Amino acid sequence: MRFTDEDVDQARAAGVLIEFQQGRPIIVDRPLYRELVKGAIKRTHDDFETKVAAAAKEKKSPRVGKAPVDPVTVAKRERDAQLRELTDQAHGANLDLGHALVHNLTTVDPRDMDVARFFVYALLGADHDSSPYTQTGERIARIAAGGIRLVVDELRTDVTKTRKDSSRGRVRIDYGEHRDPQAAIAWLWKYIDAGKSAGELYGRALVVIAAEQHATRLVVPSGQRMPATRWCSHKDLAAKALKKLAGPHVPASLSKLEQAVKRAHSAFEKAETAARDKRVAEREAVEAEPDNGTVDEQFDEDLDEDLDEAA
Repeated sequence: MRFTDEDVDQARAAGVLIEFQQGRPIIVDRPLYRELVKGAIKRTHDDFETKVAAAAKEKKSPRVGKAPVDPVTVAKRERDAQLRELTDQAHGANLDLGHALVHNLTTVDPRDMDVARFFVYALLGADHDSSPYTQTGERIARIAAGGIRLVVDELRTDVTKTRKDSSRGRVRIDYGEHRDPQAAIAWLWKYIDAGKSAGELYGRALVVIAAEQHATRLVVPSGQRMPATRWCSHKDLAAKALKKLAGPHVPASLSKLEQAVKRAHSAFEKAETAARDKRVAEREAVEAEPDNGTVDEQFDEDLDEDLDEAA
């Protein structure tokens, strides 16, 4: 809001205007200043109304000599204007959402199949995409390859060879393709989808997860022995809960096998350490011997003695 020259002249004529060489003048009479402000506000409001009416009239009237307005541009401008007006409502809508969720969804029925489906299928992840350019369904493929294909009898084939004397050779089992375990993935989803209740759906999910967690990788070549999936979570609660749920059901045969594997690794590490310590001791003993000269130096001394005797 600004005063016009007429307003300033009126204050000057009334003798209530203080003027400076630099800077704006000051009106020192409050009643006159109040009246001038009222007039300036009304004048500014009228100017704005005139500009708005002119803009609306220009928008409605056809433009002569100008290219027609792009309808997409007009629609975009109107949409943006509407969204700006709706922003104020969006703040309140978010608060309404938070209130409704906290008061109505905080407690759910664990027997509800929709609740079970969300958590089970979200946990296992998307379907596997065998394309080498994506990682879609990587979790389910890992569970299938590292667990299901190793523990389900129908997913493996006995390929043990027979010797010439008709006796069976060393046991060999073919567990299928580990890079793209389609058969194991199909078995896994069929098994999960067969759950008829929330409790059964949770249990079947735990079965496939625990299979990948505890199956021994000794049955496959070393290049296929991937470590078990790490179920990272807040305060590591997921891994701890999984251990409590699946641990009591691990068979004794597998536990004994794991202990034997640990003993084998421990024995190898001890032998390796002993051999390394022996090499270090031998090297230190050689370095501790007195220096009697190198082989070449001793040869030179012997040669000089022979030449002296010959002379």
